[in-house]
Amino acid sequence: MISFFLASGAHLGSREVKVYVIEILMITGFSQNEVKDLGSEANLTLQRFGSILLMCHVGADLAMRVISRKTLRSFWERHPLAQNPLLAWYREAELGDWESPAQIRSTYRSASIVGDNRVVFNLKGNDYRLVVKINYPYRVVYIRFVGTHAEYDRINVEEV
Repeated sequence: MISFFLASGAHLGSREVKVYVIEILMITGFSQNEVKDLGSEANLTLQRFGSILLMCHVGADLAMRVISRKTLRSFWERHPLAQNPLLAWYREAELGDWESPAQIRSTYRSASIVGDNRVVFNLKGNDYRLVVKINYPYRVVYIRFVGTHAEYDRINVEEV
């Protein structure tokens, strides 16, 4: 059963999940199975409140929340060749289920795990570097730095 929160998405058991779409449908004569057939999402949770049916599409049960895409977009507007690698990383990160640095390393062999829950990703053949800070229990990825390899060499990765 899912309980809904206004600010933090949804809560499933004791774990927060990211809710992609919440639709409230006024359905009066459909069974839950008929309504499930309307949606093609793998995870579709239904809850009835009288004649109102709440449909909660969850992309991945424990999807990561990435803050913020705007930082990435700002960078790729100045460096257009970075757009595809950054978007690919962003999409993978959103669908990720990272409970620990070891899980990141299993997917991204070239990622460097540094102090204070920070991870450095090498993108586009090491042309670009992305530094993130991860709050593993809450499944939140904070983008701390994105830049060229030369720009990365001028920062202290543990302080950005």
